[in-house]
Amino acid sequence: MPEQQVDDALSQLVSAELIFRRGTPPDAEYTFKHALVQDAAYSTLLRSRRQQIHARIVQVLESRFPEITAAQPVLLAHHCDQAGFIEKAIGYRNQAGSQAISRSAMAEAVIQLTQALLLTEALPASGERDRLELNAQVALGTAFIATKGWAASEVEKAYERARELCQQQPDHPELPAVLYGLSLYHQHRSGAGVALGFSNELLCVAERRQDSVARAAGHWRVAICALHIGKHTLALANFEQAIALYDRAERPPRALLTLADVRISSLHFIALILLWRGYLDQALIRSHAALVEAQELGNAYTLSHILHLHCWLHQHLGDPTTVSKLSAAALKLTAEHGFYLWQVDAEFWQGWALAATGEVKVGCAQMRDSIANHETVVNQRPLLLGLLGDVHTRSGNPTEALTHLTEALSLIDRTQECWFEAELHRLRAEALLVDSPRDPAEIEASLLRALAVAQKQDTKFWELRAATSLARLWRDQGKREEARELLAPVYGWFTEGFDTLDLKEAKNVLDELAA
Repeated sequence: MPEQQVDDALSQLVSAELIFRRGTPPDAEYTFKHALVQDAAYSTLLRSRRQQIHARIVQVLESRFPEITAAQPVLLAHHCDQAGFIEKAIGYRNQAGSQAISRSAMAEAVIQLTQALLLTEALPASGERDRLELNAQVALGTAFIATKGWAASEVEKAYERARELCQQQPDHPELPAVLYGLSLYHQHRSGAGVALGFSNELLCVAERRQDSVARAAGHWRVAICALHIGKHTLALANFEQAIALYDRAERPPRALLTLADVRISSLHFIALILLWRGYLDQALIRSHAALVEAQELGNAYTLSHILHLHCWLHQHLGDPTTVSKLSAAALKLTAEHGFYLWQVDAEFWQGWALAATGEVKVGCAQMRDSIANHETVVNQRPLLLGLLGDVHTRSGNPTEALTHLTEALSLIDRTQECWFEAELHRLRAEALLVDSPRDPAEIEASLLRALAVAQKQDTKFWELRAATSLARLWRDQGKREEARELLAPVYGWFTEGFDTLDLKEAKNVLDELAA
């Protein structure tokens, strides 16, 4: 139709208040006043005519308006679906899902990708149909991780189906993404020891292909698994490799859909390892730098992840004020974006901060609720149970504390997540001290075990805590010389972090022993 004729017809519809106009022609946008008006107009067309119009819209948008095609894949998917272009519709739904993930709109991603999977059911068996389904399953697994949690059954279902589809083609291009997802799922459902197998397989595939993005993700996954099973030297080496290989500027939009930024995450995990190894000032500097970088990046999922790690680190340092501030920011962010398990973690840290500042009853209840919401997640559960046990010990409830600490230690035996093992043995000894009468030999045995694990893992931070607690025990038993000879060399190893609570406490014990 001539342009003037179209403009006149649209103006009549605007005057009749059947449609609204926004903007000025020829750049105006028109919408129906009510969905019922649109439905009535739509129903006057024969099905064949509707399909023709939808097909024409697709053709015009793709050929003349590439910027709309790129920015509004949902719009294209709708018209393709109605035109009967099912494969195209699936492709645009997958594109819409990936775009939603990139801007942390995970609930929207689930809707688009689920619709894509439903559309694949209408296609006959073929390689193209399997490719479209595989793309949807991989992205959907990622979206489910954010909305339902790493250990959710929906995550396993998506990635297992994706792996089944990958097996139809040797060395499938999507295999690294699938192995990445399975590694993440099993870390949180089965334990880091199981996940390490998938992570190593991912790294082998990536090395064979010389794919730098996949190699970065592979090293990152190996590093995280190694960290949780207490192999910190291996973890550090792989985090450094991940950082060296990872260049955000060259990262493809869907590259493995790792959600959290690999470089920033690696920097903060390195800060945690530095803390455990006794480099407390360096850990604080590194962690702060990672938080600033996450804030500058502007990715909600990455920032949620880094806020969690920041709470983790500052809890170790006994800083409830900072943990309270960080957890409040995390709760706001995770609630806004629907990041279920990051929200649960933030609630735990907030509960710990409340308990540490005197609101023990409220804080304990919040910590318990968070752990209950982590029911299917084994990763970090020893830490959460251990901290809850410590709160109970400090509030004079050692029986409850010992229940949580016993469960935490049994989980370590099952999952190999032993990075927190030394501290758990120390916390058990502290609970036994309060739960009198107790055999002093049992308390001493727990502290000696804590000391041995810390020395084996080369974690001076945990070794200092264990040595301080054991020195106090021996001091109270009259073994002052043995206590000083134990604690002095451990304290003397440190060259930084003297303003932190743990080093101050160790110094106080040494001063008492020297008096």
